[in-house]
Amino acid sequence: EPQILAWEKRRVFEQSWIYAGHASEIPHAGDFRARYVAGRPVILVRGHDGEIRILLNTCTHRGALVCRQPSGNTRSFQCSYHAWTFSNQGDLIGVPGEDAYSAAFDRRELALASPPRVESYRGFIFMSFNPAIEGLVEYLAGAREYLDLVCDQSEAGMEIVGGTQLYSMRANWKLLVENSLDGYHAPVTHQRYFEFLVEMGVDSNRVRRTGAGKSLGNGHAVIEVE
Repeated sequence: EPQILAWEKRRVFEQSWIYAGHASEIPHAGDFRARYVAGRPVILVRGHDGEIRILLNTCTHRGALVCRQPSGNTRSFQCSYHAWTFSNQGDLIGVPGEDAYSAAFDRRELALASPPRVESYRGFIFMSFNPAIEGLVEYLAGAREYLDLVCDQSEAGMEIVGGTQLYSMRANWKLLVENSLDGYHAPVTHQRYFEFLVEMGVDSNRVRRTGAGKSLGNGHAVIEVE
């Protein structure tokens, strides 16, 4: 029900650390990625000072999007409604008709906003709308070990492969989470995939094993197969 989903957004998603992107997606100054994170339009951008930021993709004048492209490289973002212009560091740098405003007008107060908390771990960038949330490392709990395992596979450093896979489901979002930890369905629903693994030389006895869900703390979990 819509009212329950709205409650969950406030009590779950706005109180958690949410993955926003990876540093390798924006390797050069001016690189950006615009996307929705926890239902909010944001811009993951590397400013010309080299610092990575998350900016809310919302003009501070009337709330329109300031970035309508999914990715690219730019020195500034401009609102298509009234042409307010912001640097790739979020500063307000252009206001048409600015002389019509009083002396109380302050560009610094109207810079693009950022989520209250932004932290990264080994290139994985997270954001949270809860200013009092615990630090990212503590929040990751046991999931941190698995991120380390992934990152340590490459001596040159991890890099996100370009491209996007999008999907949606007409169901309660918790069903997708539950399904991701359900190893019981895998041999049936994904039978062709496991047949492919055997064809590629993977031990058939290993393929047939059903993984067990393991809690990693703070809501994180993984399926393990011995």
